[in-house]
Parts: sequence; structure tokens; C-alpha cells
Amino acid sequence: MRALVDRARSWGSVGVVAGGTAVYSIAQWLILVLFARATSQAGLGEYAYALSVSAPFFILFGLSLRQVYVSDVRRESVWREYLSLRVVASAVALVAACGFALMSGTASGIYVTVTLIKATDLVADIYLAPAQAVGRVRALGVYQAINGAASLALFALGLALGLVPVQALAISLGGSLLAGLYALSAERAARVVSPGRSPVRRGQVARPVWRLAMVAAPLGLAGFLNSAAQAAPRYVLEREVDLASVGVFSAMAYLLVAGNMLVGAVVQYELPRMVASNHEAGRGPTRARIRILTVQMAALGCVAVGFLWWSGEYLMTVIYGPGYDQRVSLILLALSWAVGAVSWIWDLALVVERAFVVQMFAACAGAAVSVVISLWAVPSSGVVGAAAAVLGASLAVAGVRLVGLVLISTRPVGEGDARNPV
Repeated sequence: MRALVDRARSWGSVGVVAGGTAVYSIAQWLILVLFARATSQAGLGEYAYALSVSAPFFILFGLSLRQVYVSDVRRESVWREYLSLRVVASAVALVAACGFALMSGTASGIYVTVTLIKATDLVADIYLAPAQAVGRVRALGVYQAINGAASLALFALGLALGLVPVQALAISLGGSLLAGLYALSAERAARVVSPGRSPVRRGQVARPVWRLAMVAAPLGLAGFLNSAAQAAPRYVLEREVDLASVGVFSAMAYLLVAGNMLVGAVVQYELPRMVASNHEAGRGPTRARIRILTVQMAALGCVAVGFLWWSGEYLMTVIYGPGYDQRVSLILLALSWAVGAVSWIWDLALVVERAFVVQMFAACAGAAVSVVISLWAVPSSGVVGAAAAVLGASLAVAGVRLVGLVLISTRPVGEGDARNPV
């Protein structure tokens, strides 16, 4: 009976995280749909371009600090270091993203607004780390739900009041601020929920934040390269074709958010549990769990590909209207998601081992493949070439992650941090 209760609680936590992520993802998708309805394909392309091009900067300087914090079972760095580093890095990311836009001549009101929203979300994200570390993963779902619902409501309100999309988008920043207040309250509550996994170890003195930055740098660079691999096809589409093609490609890619929210919820829930299990019981239980999750994600990927094979074109036409139903591109994106779902589980295993350098190598491979295929295929094949670039990047990342897991399989537990790479 106790096992059933524990399993029910586990699925309940996953459900809350998945539900919150679903609310956020659907809200962001509906903002995209409303944006498409309120403007042209070129206007939608400008918005999608701002999202994809600014994202790598915030991922790079974000350094995936929440994952680093949760995997730090020995508490080598205190909470104040994580918070200070995230605030400084968010400001640097904001300046770098806007500077890139100015130098490339793509700066616009939409771009600046998107970067402000991303900077706000990045600061709020680190306040969720203590809650996740002590097992209160439900806080992640609640945060996402608040952020998504409030942002969508404010954006829709702006459009209803007759504002242009960029002005309505600026109003939606209030959703990020409201969710940030909740994240702050979650961090406060996590301080006392578990003395064994408290956010700050008593008597520990904060060190210079650059030391923490050096530990997290490979993971931050990996995130940046993964994001750049996704942005490269859009960038080449914008340069070689037009913004309308960027809008069409982004609309198709966003159809896969349902799968992303489920996989993300599972990963967020499993991370603190696997970290604790790996530390206390060794790799055996962790390996078994990774194998199970790998099979489950492979099956889920097959279902997703089959579903979009039969009904993807119809869904695209119903949701976005004519001009968005490109079958070959949609199937290629579905295949890339299926590969990515399995690869995400392998990435989880690497985080547990703190094998951050392996993740960086995987991201390098993905980015290189994405850029090469984009430059070769997009000018001649347009959206189909962009989808092929995404699939190629997913395969490259998955391959390197798998090799990394094989290489670390015989390494003693505890040597998996960034300073003792494979």
C-alpha cells in the first residue's frame, strides 16, 4: 500500500509539473497564434526571429545554474553565490543580446521586449532551485502556470484594447513579474522544509562567484550551443529566404510543445531523486531508471511521429490557416523531437554525474551539424532544409551524449563534476 501511495505522489508531482508546463507552453503558443492573427506572416516571423536569436544569449549566461545547484549534493557553493551570479549574468545577457541586434541591424521594439521578458524569467528561475533540490518540484509547475496564464491574459487584454502586438507583448511582461514573486516565496519556503538539503549550509562562507561560474561554464556553453543549433536554421531562413518562411517554420516547430512539456516534467521530477539515489546507493538504481525512461521516451517519440504523419497537415491548416501545411518539414521536425526526447534522458544522466564537459561536446557537435546543413540546404530547400538541419543536430547531440555515458560508466561516483571531466 505504501508503495502505491508513493507512486501516486510521484505521478502527482509529475502531473503538476507537466500541467504547469502545459499551461505555460499552451499560453506561449496561443500568444503566437494571436500574434499571427493580428499581423502578417512577416510580422510573425519578426517575433519568432526575436525569440530564437535572443534565446542563445540568455541560455549561455544563465549557465544552467538551477541544474548545477540541484546536482551539487556536497554544497560546494552557497545559495548567495548562485543568486549573485544569476543576477549579474542576466544583466550581461540582456546587454549582449541587444548589442547583437544593433550590430546586425535587426533591433526592433519586438526584439527589445522579448529580451526584457527573458531577462526577468532568468532571474526568477534561480529562485526555484532550492525548492527543486529539496524535492518540492510542484513549485516549478505552479510557477510555469502563473507565468503562462498571466502573460497570455495580459497580451490578450492588450490586443482587446486596440494595442498593436508589440505593445500588448510589453504588457505581458507583468506575467513574468507576477511569477517571479511566486518563485521568491518558493525559495523562502524551501529554506526550512528539509534541514538535510537546506539552501545554505551553516558556517559556509561564500566564495567569489567566478569560481562557480567556472564550474557551470561548460553547461552554460552547452545550452548556448544547443539553442544556437535551433536558431541557425531560422537565421539562415531570414537571410536567404524571407521572414515569412521563418514564421511558417516556427509555427510547425511549436506544434511539438505538448511532447516537450511531458518530457520536461519527467526530467525536472527525476533530477533531484536521481541525484540523491546516485549519491547514497550508487549508480545501479540510476542506470536502471535511465534505461526505463529511455524506452518510454522512444515509444512516445514513435507515437508522436505517427500522429503527425497522419494528421499533421490538417492540424496546421486548422490552427494557423492555409500556407502552414508542409508535410515533409513537419515529419522531419517530428523525427527530430523523437530523437531529442530520448537524448534528453541521457542528458539527465549526465547532469546527475555532473559531466558538464561531455554535454558541452555534444552541444558543439549539434551546433556544427546544424550550421553546416542550414548553410547547405536552406538556400535551396527553404523550410524543408531548415527542418533537416534540426534533425541532423538532434542526431549529433544524441550520439555524443550516448558515447559520453558509455565512457563514464566505469568512473567512480563523485568524479563527475566539471573539474574532473571525462
